[in-house]
Amino acid sequence: MDNTATFNIGRLSVKIPADCPDRSVFENVVRDELQSTFGGDAARAAFAKSEFDRCMEVPEPFIQNPHAADYYRHAQLEMSPAGQQWHAFKDNLQGRFLDYRRDDGTVHEPAILGWEPGEIRIAVRPIAKAQKIERGAGQERER
Repeated sequence: MDNTATFNIGRLSVKIPADCPDRSVFENVVRDELQSTFGGDAARAAFAKSEFDRCMEVPEPFIQNPHAADYYRHAQLEMSPAGQQWHAFKDNLQGRFLDYRRDDGTVHEPAILGWEPGEIRIAVRPIAKAQKIERGAGQERER
């Protein structure tokens, strides 16, 4: 049985890895990094994620050549400040869970000791679906 859970921030849908030992810490770290990078603006973060995804799409002629595909992605990302911002967010978020030694020799303590996630999956939900979920959450709060 897959024990994966998700949580939503605006149109962003964040998948919590099934092997995560502390889901609340994971969620808080994601929220903190979104706040740090995007000032807590979920719409701006969703736009940046969409831009990043667009930059990673490669037209058919380039797919046949892995080097050309990499150059294409890199060139697209260079022209997209929002895509670059998401890329930095993604790297910073991943880094918050890693145990490593900084350039100055100090040790970085991971957010959850003894656990490193694989790829952290974040998707942008379609506007209509996001609005429906938000309306449903609002109705639950009113009860």
